[in-house]
Amino acid sequence: MPAFPTQPPAPVVTTGTTTVAKDKLPVTVVDKDYRGVSVDTRYTPLKNILQYVDGSRYKTRYYRQYVARDTELQPQDATLAPDQQQYIVIDQMLLAVTSELDPVQNEKDNQFEVTGTAVMFPGLIPNKGDMFLADIGDGEEGIFTVTASRALTHLKDTYYEITYVLADQSSPNSRRRADLDAKVIQEFVFVQDYLAVGEKPIITKREFLTRQNQVQVRAELIDMYYVDFYSRNRNTLLVPDQKGQTYDPFVTLFMRDMISSDENRLANRCAIPSVMLLPGMRQYTIWDAIRKDSAPMIRTVAKRVGLINARYFRAQAVYAGAFYAGLEYVAYPMDPRTDADARFDRCKPSEDGAVVTGDVRRGDMSEFLSAPLEGFKYVSEKANALPYFVPVTADNRYVFTAKFYACDGAFSSELERQIYNMLAQQPLDKEVILKMAQVTNNLPNLERFYYVPMMIALLNSAIRTS
Repeated sequence: MPAFPTQPPAPVVTTGTTTVAKDKLPVTVVDKDYRGVSVDTRYTPLKNILQYVDGSRYKTRYYRQYVARDTELQPQDATLAPDQQQYIVIDQMLLAVTSELDPVQNEKDNQFEVTGTAVMFPGLIPNKGDMFLADIGDGEEGIFTVTASRALTHLKDTYYEITYVLADQSSPNSRRRADLDAKVIQEFVFVQDYLAVGEKPIITKREFLTRQNQVQVRAELIDMYYVDFYSRNRNTLLVPDQKGQTYDPFVTLFMRDMISSDENRLANRCAIPSVMLLPGMRQYTIWDAIRKDSAPMIRTVAKRVGLINARYFRAQAVYAGAFYAGLEYVAYPMDPRTDADARFDRCKPSEDGAVVTGDVRRGDMSEFLSAPLEGFKYVSEKANALPYFVPVTADNRYVFTAKFYACDGAFSSELERQIYNMLAQQPLDKEVILKMAQVTNNLPNLERFYYVPMMIALLNSAIRTS
């Protein structure tokens, strides 16, 4: 018999005058108060939020080593030939500086080195030994060497922190700068604006130059559009060369939504005369499909739009109503309505004509068509190629032709093809779009009125995507 019990005695609980072993008490199950934790499961890519990272922005010309399988990472060596040491250069590359340039004494030889630390923006994986050029103050440029590269992980993303040292001062004519440029095999440009829309921020130099031209042409199109079509008497956009002062609310509203007031002062002054008295005005048109980026919507929009007399809006006695704004005709969808009230609405406006072909910008049509202008051609000179544009009045459809609205892959013009590709989220031919935009201001009046907004929409898409 053991001197001590092998198990400790069960604890006891005294209830009144009775003592009961604790393990004999009845078990009572009680729900504890639930305390949840709110978890946001939404994932935001790191490249979208790094643009807001702390640290001063440091614009550089970054030389990243081109590394092959048998290439060893090393800083610039002027004794090596260009085929032995090669770089890919990224111009305007941004760093978020976390540690400013600071002279530090080297423990090996007691020499002072100017070092710094920064976070790389997405799009580039830095290597030890990379080089970059950057401003060091007082109008001087420095050549820096990356001495360390550390990968930092955030959820599913990885970004990089680099440490660098000032290797030398530079000038456009310095030998070291010339050696770096001689070893460049590819040129890219960093575009910070692409980070905000989730696109890759590093593009080729050719793409960057195309983008710059697109931005410039877009501004010119906007400026000339309001110069040509904004009526100071009616304080809105008027369809040119019609039998009376004609208002198309669909394109006017589209331009208002697309152009900000700081881009053009007339855009801020342009009024939108009210036409919502007639239910038919609430139908969708091609402008709504573009606004919603929806290719399937093309099949459901109104495809025929005629002109009705503005007297239909006399009952709409509101400020800036179409009739009381002094307008004579208003564009109105002529396709049968499909809304719930359509069959009970016995008052349908009668069509009072359609838009007619306008004048050309300079000279008569024969002079324009005979000019060697690549763009507005009725017959293309290239086999199986589409003309950039066709007349708005090519058939009885609104703005575009029946081929476009059929959505079967056939188009009458390159403009129709590019608009469809944009709505279908298919790749755009940015160089073709730029060429089209550069000749758009030479089109006849009616074509400019309807096609310039289309070209601005295409340029917007081309500019914001890499």
